[in-house]
Amino acid sequence: MCGRARVKVLLLGDVHGHLPGTDRPTWEFLAEVVDASPWPCLQAGDIGHYPTLCRALYFIFGNNDWPPAPRSEYYVNLRPGERVVVNVGAESVTVAGINGVYDPVYYARPELIPASERGLYFTPADVAACVRLTGIDIFLAHGVPAGLGLGREPDHAAPALLEILQRVRPRFFVCGHAHRFTCLSDLRTRTTVIVLAELRREFYVLDTVSGELTRVPTTAGQPIAGVLAGLSGR
Repeated sequence: MCGRARVKVLLLGDVHGHLPGTDRPTWEFLAEVVDASPWPCLQAGDIGHYPTLCRALYFIFGNNDWPPAPRSEYYVNLRPGERVVVNVGAESVTVAGINGVYDPVYYARPELIPASERGLYFTPADVAACVRLTGIDIFLAHGVPAGLGLGREPDHAAPALLEILQRVRPRFFVCGHAHRFTCLSDLRTRTTVIVLAELRREFYVLDTVSGELTRVPTTAGQPIAGVLAGLSGR
C-alpha cells in the first residue's frame, strides 16, 4: 500500500488540435482548465505548445513535445526515478513518471538520440531508474504497457512500460498516446491502468481514495470554472 492519498486529481491527455467545432487550439483550453482546477493537475505528454499557467501542472514529455521543460515554476516535469509528493492541505499524493516513448533504435543505442530530442524517447537507464521506485500513488507514462491489449505494440504499447508497471506497482498507472479511453484493473499488480483520450475530447477527475474516475466531456463555450465547481461539490 502506498502512502497517504486522500485527494482528487485532474487527469489530462494529449493536447492536440482544436476544441470540437471551433478554431480554438486545445492548448488554450489546457491553460484554462489547469488554472481553474481546485485539484492537482497531471498531464500525460504531448502538450506541444506551452501556455502560461498560474498554478502547477505535473507532466511528462510525449513524442510531440519540445524538451527541456519550460522555464516556469508551474511546469513540473516528472523525471525518471524521482518521487514527487503533491501536498493538498494536510493530505498528499505521491506521483512519478517517465518521459518520452519507445523507439527500438534509440532504446538499443541511446547515444544516437539528438540532444534536442533527449526527453522524447526513454532509455534503459530511464527504465532502470523508475523500477526502483516504491510508494507511488500515480505513475505517468506517455505510452501504454504491452501485453494488456491497450495499443499497437511495441510503439504505443511497450514491454519496458509493462516492466515498470509490474515492478513499481503504483495504485494508478496513467497513460496517453493511444488517443482512446480505456480503464482496467491489472490483476497481477492490482494497479488500475487508465489510458486517457485526447484533451479535446474529454478530461478526468480521479478520486484517489475510492478509485472513482469521472469522465468530463470537453465542451466549447462552456465556462470551465463552473463545470469544475459542480464536480468539486460531488
